[in-house]
Amino acid sequence: MNKNITSVSLYVSGSAAQGLVSFALLPFLSSELSLEEFALLSLITSISVILQAFVAFNSVSFPMIAYHEKNQELTKLAGNFHSIFLVSMLPIAVAILFFDLFNIIAFFNIGLFILVHASFSILMIFRLSMLQINEKPLPYFICQAVTALTSLCLTYFLISNLSLGLDGRLIGMVGGLFFVLALMYLCDRPGIFIKKISFKASDLIPTIKYGLSFLMYKLVKQTRGHLDKFITVFLIGMADLAILAMAISVSIPIQLINTAIEKTFTPKILKIMAERDSSPVIFKIGPQVLLMTCISAAMSILSYFVIMKLGPIFIDEKFTGAFDLVFWLALGLFILSINSNVMTFYAKLRKGYLLSKLAVVHLINHFLISVSLVYFFGILGAVVGYCLSYSISLFINLYFIRTDMFGSKNYAK
Repeated sequence: MNKNITSVSLYVSGSAAQGLVSFALLPFLSSELSLEEFALLSLITSISVILQAFVAFNSVSFPMIAYHEKNQELTKLAGNFHSIFLVSMLPIAVAILFFDLFNIIAFFNIGLFILVHASFSILMIFRLSMLQINEKPLPYFICQAVTALTSLCLTYFLISNLSLGLDGRLIGMVGGLFFVLALMYLCDRPGIFIKKISFKASDLIPTIKYGLSFLMYKLVKQTRGHLDKFITVFLIGMADLAILAMAISVSIPIQLINTAIEKTFTPKILKIMAERDSSPVIFKIGPQVLLMTCISAAMSILSYFVIMKLGPIFIDEKFTGAFDLVFWLALGLFILSINSNVMTFYAKLRKGYLLSKLAVVHLINHFLISVSLVYFFGILGAVVGYCLSYSISLFINLYFIRTDMFGSKNYAK
């Protein structure tokens, strides 16, 4: 029991490390960056997150899924992923060059940063998932903590000493990832790592097919998560986007808590579903899901009150309006965490194409709600629409798997 508690604590702390550093930087960034620079930083980060859906053809989660099934060798899965990662880099790089050639991206250095940051982020997600599969919580925590602290120190140095402003923050974000990834791959003995890479179609096709089946869903999900920013900047402007972006940023603790709890419980839920048991799935995973939801709710409420009490003291006064939006964001993030649990079930059922179709419906629904509310109510409409849209999506997603949830199908492979 003590070992499990320690492991959970390390996974939660590690998952929260980078976000907490971003949160800790907010007072510094709010005073050093203008509203327009902070809004641009938010847009760049959002585009990077969306681009991650194309890196490695969205196959980063396949090793964790396949490892819990019979006859799946972890080292081979790792080699296949890195092969697919390298293959996916070519069309992405060509696309960036194409955009720059025709001035679709105004500044090539921004496009290059987005490509590098998205690639490093996916590699880090993969390496951390390997540590989680091998049940190594301490290295997991150390890697996350060192990445976060390196990013913090580098950002602070570049902005305060070299006056690089927005560029300093962008370099800090990439620098932390690069430093830790370099150490992880060097410690993994590069010679052996290279031997694991295979470009045989028979090795790569199953992984690519899995990733592509969820690609539309992942792309739509990432786009949807940042849709309100794009709608705000087009309908209102950069200054209002900066306020919305700050509201999202100060809500980071709530988001991190929900994400960390989800990452901690997901492997357990997948393992339970893989057991050869004919009882209804809802009874098999229900206690874990209920416990996860209750913990998320309690921690979200606590975090909300702390943010509202302390936030205005540390954030520059030009962002004061952001705290009027936090309540709706907190509620929306909690609903989103419940939705993520349902997505795990879809993944195990291999219902990627159904999920992709539903994701398009959710995106259209979110777009219509957000545009309408932003047009009439400004940035307050954006956060209310965010909450309302994810509530509707949750009920739709549950409806389409109601039979599977109460059925007695055996999901062990």
